[in-house]
Amino acid sequence: MHGKRWFCALTALLLFALSGCGQSAPRPEETNTLTETAAQTTERQAEADMASPDTLAPKETEAAPTEAPAAETPAESADIGPLFRTFVGDRVADGVYTLRSKQSGLALITTFSGDDKSLDSDAAGLLRLKLICKGGKYYMLCGTTKKAVELSAQEFEKQAGATLKSVALRLDNMHLKETGEQIVDGKKYSTEVYDEGDLGTVTYFFDESGLRRSSIKKDGKVTQIDPMEVLDEADPAAFEIPADYTMIDDPSQLFNP
Repeated sequence: MHGKRWFCALTALLLFALSGCGQSAPRPEETNTLTETAAQTTERQAEADMASPDTLAPKETEAAPTEAPAAETPAESADIGPLFRTFVGDRVADGVYTLRSKQSGLALITTFSGDDKSLDSDAAGLLRLKLICKGGKYYMLCGTTKKAVELSAQEFEKQAGATLKSVALRLDNMHLKETGEQIVDGKKYSTEVYDEGDLGTVTYFFDESGLRRSSIKKDGKVTQIDPMEVLDEADPAAFEIPADYTMIDDPSQLFNP
């Protein structure tokens, strides 16, 4: 979803593969008067309490039943528009979803299912890498050599943790700025523009069936993500090592034929 972060993080991955306020204090002359007044008030209240039968037999009061407010989903509480809510927010609310996108020849498929996640990247057929986190185990796969290697948690976090975290949707970081329409390559889209903090200003393009592309502006630069798609499902095969892959022990041999 967040294309620029995907591209930057994955570039690093490919390089690795290749190598008491509000009130003022009383004035000194007022201190004694305030203290005496407070003491007198406390004494009178104590006498009244001793004379009152309520102090000996306090009444039991039954609080009126109240209904707990319904918990909001991340999509409901986020500052997002109706199109993003319908075609993205509602689809990822349960943490099971798939993101597909393409940028500058780099195709990405990111799959999330609870704590399990995978990132499949294809650099124009020149290099295909897949990162898998499943059941507390971590793997890197090379589609070119059909080899796979298991990584430690520390190694996986160092090489891929930032990448996978960056592509996970963060609805709480989105703030709707405006809505509108744009024509791109002769096709009319409905748009929602968001301020996404460090990511920049992101415009999402929707047609009648869903999210189709996005444009990210930051520091005078524009990044186009086209096409893009959000699916409210996760293919179990995304977290499996294919049967025709060879498991190896040495990560340095992952890219050797």
